[in-house]
Amino acid sequence: MPVIPAHLEGFLVVLIRVGAILLSAPWTGSRTIPPQLKIALTVVISLLLFPVVDVRGMALPTGLIAWVLAVGGEVLLGITIGLMVRFVFAGVSMAGQFMGLEVGLSLPNLLNPELQEQGSVLQNLADLLTLLVFLGVDAHHLLLRGLAHSFQMVPLLGWNFGGASVEAMVRLSGDLWQIALRVGAPLIAAQFLAKVVLALLARAAPQMNVFMVGFPLQIGSGLLILAFMLPLVASVVEDLFGQVGMQMVGMLKLLKR
Repeated sequence: MPVIPAHLEGFLVVLIRVGAILLSAPWTGSRTIPPQLKIALTVVISLLLFPVVDVRGMALPTGLIAWVLAVGGEVLLGITIGLMVRFVFAGVSMAGQFMGLEVGLSLPNLLNPELQEQGSVLQNLADLLTLLVFLGVDAHHLLLRGLAHSFQMVPLLGWNFGGASVEAMVRLSGDLWQIALRVGAPLIAAQFLAKVVLALLARAAPQMNVFMVGFPLQIGSGLLILAFMLPLVASVVEDLFGQVGMQMVGMLKLLKR
């Protein structure tokens, strides 16, 4: 179906939803991506999806206020889908921050190009690992499939932001702590045990300088444990991206009017 004036309104609505999803999703919503590239990608994907989108059954708003509410709803729907993928990135990044604090590498900060903010060394490592797994398991294809399915399950301007969908989104945002603990729990637990051992040694041998011994031991043991943990962390992140697909389908069912 070509983009002709009779369907121009429908194409603009498709463009808005696609743009909201891409801007809120990881990588495509990164500040390091030039705005011109984001706009071009949004237009290209919208043109590819528009022929299969049913715009004939779309009830067009009448009046400026109705259009503003309609556009706002499409933007909110797109942001909801994009954030479901970004929550995984945020949870793993939080785990990296916790691990850096436990290991003792929370002070040396590096610029995170994804978020354009300062982050610890292990936090940046966690972000990079998540991005590599995201691309390695084709999770970006999952995002594109979710984008296409959103037009099939939730027609244009056919969304319904009820209490169930809001509750589901709040629950997903609360899972950030669960993701962070799931990823960082082994290292955090090991570091806690190491601190307990150092405390017992300090109690048994008061003449020993615990700070001189404990700090390099804490960093060395933490990095060693992290090296063994990396395959496990990658497996957990892959599993989390696999769950996003089912969560996305469930959310779209709740958003359908």
